[in-house]
Amino acid sequence: MIKAVALMAALSASFAALHTAPSDASALNAKCLLVMDGVTRLDDRCSFTSNGETDSFSDERLLVVCPDGRPVQTSDCFGYQMRVARNGVYGFLQREGSAARLCWNTGNMRNAQACFDGLIQKGDCWQSIVSRSLGRGTMHKLKFCAWDD
Repeated sequence: MIKAVALMAALSASFAALHTAPSDASALNAKCLLVMDGVTRLDDRCSFTSNGETDSFSDERLLVVCPDGRPVQTSDCFGYQMRVARNGVYGFLQREGSAARLCWNTGNMRNAQACFDGLIQKGDCWQSIVSRSLGRGTMHKLKFCAWDD
């Protein structure tokens, strides 16, 4: 439970940083691959950061706006008023010993709510033959990789 609270705090702290209009190309410092159930969700340059146990990734395309149409960083509005104006992929990988949990926004959500346990590292990738979706109990096959660009 404490790790879940820590993960949610990390997600909240990173929300504003990840939900901007596209940044300059220098922010895209890696190549990321995210495949779920055989469907490629991200296979492009991405912004990738690591702070020890947690990695974050983003294609820098997601744009979240307030009712006035301005990005959330330049306008004042409450979370319930925010909407996705342009889809984009972002998420987090939290390592826990030899396993990891991946949470991502499914490409069209403001929050990284789709979380999966049981990924194991194989080279530059974290993958699972079968990973349980937290909260839903459904099983999925996942692969996430990140390489220096």
